[in-house]
Amino acid sequence: TLTYPADASGDATAMGFTDDLNTMGIAGLTVSGLPSVGEACDADGPGGNLGTGTLSESGGILTFADGTLSPGESCTFSVTLDVPAGAAPGSYINTTSAVSATVEGVTATSAAASDDLNVAGLSFTKEFLGDPVIAGDTATLRFTIENIHPTADATITFFTDSLTAALSGLAATGGPDVDTCGGTLSGTTSLTYTGGGVLSGETCTIEVEVLVPAGTADGSYNNVTSALSATQGGAAVVIDPASDLLVVDSNRLQLTKSFTDDPVAPGDPVTLEFTLTNLDTGEAASDIGFSDDLGAALAGLTFASVLTNDCGATVTGTGTTTITVAGASLGVGGSCIIRTILAVPAAAPAGIYTNTTSDVTGNMSGFAVTGDPASDDLDVIQKLSFS
Repeated sequence: TLTYPADASGDATAMGFTDDLNTMGIAGLTVSGLPSVGEACDADGPGGNLGTGTLSESGGILTFADGTLSPGESCTFSVTLDVPAGAAPGSYINTTSAVSATVEGVTATSAAASDDLNVAGLSFTKEFLGDPVIAGDTATLRFTIENIHPTADATITFFTDSLTAALSGLAATGGPDVDTCGGTLSGTTSLTYTGGGVLSGETCTIEVEVLVPAGTADGSYNNVTSALSATQGGAAVVIDPASDLLVVDSNRLQLTKSFTDDPVAPGDPVTLEFTLTNLDTGEAASDIGFSDDLGAALAGLTFASVLTNDCGATVTGTGTTTITVAGASLGVGGSCIIRTILAVPAAAPAGIYTNTTSDVTGNMSGFAVTGDPASDDLDVIQKLSFS
C-alpha cells in the first residue's frame, strides 16, 4: 500500500521501490503472477493513480517504478507468492527498499516497509458440538490441531481459552473426555493446554464438556482462544486464535397447526391438525403440552372430538371452546400429529378467523424447553341456497 499525505505540496512522480524476496531465506519461494498495476490500483477512479507505474519481477526481486500519486491519494496492489511445500516452519521477515519519488523536481524518500511471513504446517480450530444447547445443559467443546506440513512434526507449547469471556459462568465439568494430542488440559472457567504434539500429516483433537449456566439467555456467544504456540521443524511458530459460536436456545420444540378442510360453512364440522416436532438432535422431549383458545378466534367454536393422537398426549376440553394437550413425548428429532374435530357455530358470520395457540412447553433431561405458538386461519363461508 502506497499512501501520499494530503498536505503534500505537489504530485509524487517517478515513484518506485524494490522488494528482494531472496533475503527472506526461503529456498524455492516464487512469484506466481503479477497484477496489472493500473487495474489493481484503480488508475481511472478514486484511490490513487498508478496507471503509469510498472511492476516487474526478475530473479526473485520485485521492482515497482514510475508510479504517480496526488496529495491525499493511496493505492494498494497485491502479488501472490508460492511457498514451497518443504519450507521450514518459522517467521521470515520481508523488507522492501525505501520508496523514492520526485516532488516538484526534488527527490524524496520514505522508510522501507516490512512484515513477517509466518510459515507453519499447523491449523487450529474449535467447535461446540451439540449446540444449540439448553440453558443448564452441557455441550462438547472440541479443539482440533492439524499438521499439514509434509515432513515436520510439531510440539505444542500452549494455548488458553477463557470460557467466561464468552459467557459468564460457562465452565468445564471435568478433564478432557478425548485427548489425542497427548498434552495436559487444566482449568474450569479458563482452560490452559500445554504439551503434546502432532506428527506431520496427522490431526489430533481435545474434547471437554462445558456446562451452560441455568438462566442463560438464548443467543450466540463467541468464544475465542489465545493464539496457539508450538515448535515445528526446530522453529517456534504462532498460529492464529480459534473461535466458534456457542448457541444457547431453549426453543427446542416446534408446534404447527392447520385447518385442513376449510373453507367451512356455519354449523359444519372442521378438522384442526396439530404437528409437534422435537428440533433437538441429541435429547428426547417429554411432558410436552400447549393449549388452544378456540373462542378467542371465533365465539362458539367448540372442540368436538379427537380423530388421531400419536403423540401419547392427554387431550382434554371436549365440548368446550378450549383444547388442552399435556404429557406428549417425542424422541430425538421426532414428530407426531394430533387431529381434532371442531364444531363451527351455526350463527358464525362468514370471514377469516385467526386461531393461535399458547407456547408449547416440555422437558429435556430435567430442563424446561419451549417453542413458539402456532397459528392458522379458519375460513368460514356462507351456505348457498337454491330454489
